[in-house]
Amino acid sequence: MATKLEKSITRESTETIDDKEILVTLTEGQEIELKLKGKRGKGEIITIKDLYNHLTGTETNSQPKEGSVVVSNTPKKRGDEKMISLYDLRSHNAISMLDLATLAKFDQIIKSVIESY
Repeated sequence: MATKLEKSITRESTETIDDKEILVTLTEGQEIELKLKGKRGKGEIITIKDLYNHLTGTETNSQPKEGSVVVSNTPKKRGDEKMISLYDLRSHNAISMLDLATLAKFDQIIKSVIESY
């Protein structure tokens, strides 16, 4: 029995490209993200519905016809496109003026995130 896709799930493929595994993420936003293991940033993303329509050769009314232009008026949030290095964050944490216990907790969290990728 399948469960609802209400939180992101990431799996590592046994297939490789340039000796790097492919990470497959099913997101809670109903998208599929494919990226090479160790690569920073976002990978290639397609919605589940668009992939299904592409594979079955069906077309819905919500999809634009070939050659048409779609204009989106959704405002971008400040910082949506920005990324920071976890190593830079760890360095800034190390020289911060936090008390030792808090500094150690943040460092442990940052280190575990670095090791998970």
